[in-house]
Amino acid sequence: MQYTTITKSQNMEIQNTVDMRKQVSEKQPYEKLFKLGFRLLRLATRLNYPTQMKIGRFIGRRVMQMDAEHSRIAAINIDTCFPILSPQQNRELLREHFENVGIGIMEMAISWWMEDEKFKKLVYIKGLDHLKSALQKGKGVIFASAQFTTPDILSRCLGEIIETTAVYSPHRIDYIDECTRSHRSTQLKKILRHEDITAITEALGQNKAVLITHDMAVKHKLFTFSNFFNTPAATNTAVSRFARLTDAVVIPVALLRRPNDEGYNLVFESPLPDFPGDSIESDTQRLNTVIERWVDSEPAQYGWSYPRFRQRPEGEPRFY
Repeated sequence: MQYTTITKSQNMEIQNTVDMRKQVSEKQPYEKLFKLGFRLLRLATRLNYPTQMKIGRFIGRRVMQMDAEHSRIAAINIDTCFPILSPQQNRELLREHFENVGIGIMEMAISWWMEDEKFKKLVYIKGLDHLKSALQKGKGVIFASAQFTTPDILSRCLGEIIETTAVYSPHRIDYIDECTRSHRSTQLKKILRHEDITAITEALGQNKAVLITHDMAVKHKLFTFSNFFNTPAATNTAVSRFARLTDAVVIPVALLRRPNDEGYNLVFESPLPDFPGDSIESDTQRLNTVIERWVDSEPAQYGWSYPRFRQRPEGEPRFY
């Protein structure tokens, strides 16, 4: 009997192949589950809108039960920002928040696959004249938005109104991230995974729009601690920085669900006067104040399960 001698390098190559196959086999069941979920959601777009919202709320309640970590983070955030709420009110807002998270999952399908005629009947646009006036200046427009639970509907709406470049925060689940970027790239002019200075300045130079989520996760050092409901929060300074760099007009934009499952309000607020102001810090706080006003109007629709206060000023203890 003959034996084949395997070298050390060959053995490492075999082991690497085994590890890769193991990773793929571990990953595939989850991808198959997500694919099945998206197929079911796509079928659900054929149902009437109130039924879709009921499905979303059901999904959200199940997410709340299964995702203990994000439920814990959301509860801490709500308690921090609304200390006057009783424990019972805190729990009610937490439940309503996760129902909105579930609706947001349903809205991924609505944004991606609902027919244009049906979709347009759901959207009520306010303040479009503010956008038209801003574009007349020829410097481009920066849409300053916030982390509400309606990002996919917002992307589709903006893409149908004006060529928009968006700074996108990747999803923590690779397959969902891939699907989201694929569909949003058909709605928006360009999706940026980071603050691409060249792409952003080019878009604004062409008098187009750039969408920046003001309170998105900060993955660089260009942030400042600004109060969010009286608690310091690491906040991206991108809106102020690009406004200073390009002289673009800054318009706060919010997309919020209407009561009684009646669709959405897409609100273009009036351009911020005297913006940018004296300092990046004051600009950033000013935008936080705008977001607080939106949150006060629809608290359950805000992204409470995002660890908004994870980064702390030097010397402060961990928040979560």
